[in-house]
Amino acid sequence: MKAKYGKISIGCFIASLTAPPIIGLFIFKGLGTIGIRVSIFPSGLLLIYLGLILILSGFFLGLVGLIKKETPRIYSIIGLGLSTALIAHTFVTNSGGKGLKTECMDEKGVRRHAKKYLAMRDDVDDAVRQSILVGKVTIGMFPDEAIAAGGPCRYTFKTDDGSSIMDGGSYISGGDSLRAYFYYVEAAPPSPRRSPDLLWTQRTEPMTNLIITMTFFNRTQFDTEYFVNTRVHFDAGRVSSIEKVEEPHDYWRDPRTKENP
Repeated sequence: MKAKYGKISIGCFIASLTAPPIIGLFIFKGLGTIGIRVSIFPSGLLLIYLGLILILSGFFLGLVGLIKKETPRIYSIIGLGLSTALIAHTFVTNSGGKGLKTECMDEKGVRRHAKKYLAMRDDVDDAVRQSILVGKVTIGMFPDEAIAAGGPCRYTFKTDDGSSIMDGGSYISGGDSLRAYFYYVEAAPPSPRRSPDLLWTQRTEPMTNLIITMTFFNRTQFDTEYFVNTRVHFDAGRVSSIEKVEEPHDYWRDPRTKENP
């Protein structure tokens, strides 16, 4: 009997690593070059599920190959082993004490995005540049600078200008906000006066009647050992005040002691 199931299970594992990035490149880069704007969140969710389906398919096909006692069985063992290892890795890194860091994006990844942001801007002064590199939001920053400094980790914002161009008091999750900014630079959106693109226009078209409040979740702003919330307020498109949110919150818990700092 041929090692059909085992070979297919290995193929599913390889596809789970290669297919989502390739498809993602097509969605975000290919369509962007012809001016088609896509929603990052639904597309990203689709790619996550695609990878998950491929991994699980590889797992079950490898298991079927072992049950049917394929010859040679080594392919089923390899496929099952690789899929199991990837599932275990995903589970471990997204649970327990490491969950906070992984869910928010690895801190090295945050700084890598910040460096990419700085590389594409030559109008950021040295003081702001250094603050971004160390992950600290400072007074006077533009929204895009604050996001680069605060990191896309559990970032949210709400805006309200009292007019029809914005949904009053809208609350929008922006885990990929800095990536959204990169996309904005590459392909200008058709509706620049709606969130989150409204944030990026504050650099060139500051609005005095627009209320912007951002909340970041990191360890760098106040040099804390734990992830804490930082609320940032803007006035005329620039950071006007920064405060540490003091209310108890589950996400503030020390993963070692399970207590709030």
